[in-house]
Amino acid sequence: MSLYVVFLDSLGKAVEPLHLSIPNGPNSPIFNSPDMAPDGRSVIFLAATQGTKAFDYDVFRFDLATNTLSKLTVNNGYATDLAISPDGKSAVVLRWTSRWGSNPNLSKVYLLNLNTKAVTPLPITGTR
Repeated sequence: MSLYVVFLDSLGKAVEPLHLSIPNGPNSPIFNSPDMAPDGRSVIFLAATQGTKAFDYDVFRFDLATNTLSKLTVNNGYATDLAISPDGKSAVVLRWTSRWGSNPNLSKVYLLNLNTKAVTPLPITGTR
């Protein structure tokens, strides 16, 4: 799987994939929920990394100007649905768990501060 960034002022030009080497990732990278930061300087995304039991899906930032990759979470577990706030200061992500060893079927929303890397559970309650 590859990540591409297509700039709207460069339509029609050849597009090259981002060359990302995910630390402790699989030989063929697995990406999820890529999103351009509101300032247009970086891409925030989930990528599979080797966890203690299986793959974790940690949050990464790729700086487009410096080609620098930064890991923003550690031991994130199975995670999906990353979304960045409009001000670019935080993101939300779903972390999944399971009961009794089944496939992940329980999710909880977490807030990630993109500057400090602090991850905080959001106390969202409700009924179906």
